[in-house]
Amino acid sequence: MARRPSLAEVLGVQVKTKGKEKTVTMLEQLGVRAGDVRKVSGRVRKVYIASEKRRFDSDGPGWPPLRESTVARKARGNLDPRIMRARGDLAASLTQGSGPQQIKRKRRDGYQFGTKIRYAIFHQEGRGVDERLLVEMSDSDTAQMNDVLQQFIVTGEGADSEL
Repeated sequence: MARRPSLAEVLGVQVKTKGKEKTVTMLEQLGVRAGDVRKVSGRVRKVYIASEKRRFDSDGPGWPPLRESTVARKARGNLDPRIMRARGDLAASLTQGSGPQQIKRKRRDGYQFGTKIRYAIFHQEGRGVDERLLVEMSDSDTAQMNDVLQQFIVTGEGADSEL
């Protein structure tokens, strides 16, 4: 049985492979970077912290107002009158660069940021108290985080010194 000519032979096209080794190396590097994104955790965390600062500075947005009894209790106790800021521990744990009440975990495949303050979950989920979402990334925040990750994975640029 006779061999069928390839499409390249039929069309008279000559195919040469150039830069194969470089391409293989680049794809391997891309895979390595995609497999360990810890090198951009600081940049991703900056987006998270900026989002949390905006949330606390704008009282939510969408957080229900304080009840009159809470306003009175805060006044009597000389506490911060703003929503979710009685002593400032919760806000600080979510909006500051570092602190003892923060959760800041880096894994090869992702990150976990948050607070260790026990009552935060009750507000986040509205369990027995008014629901006030403490952590919720906007579409813009998510896009910024994705841009940081994409730039690093694709080009290797943007790594921070934090590892």
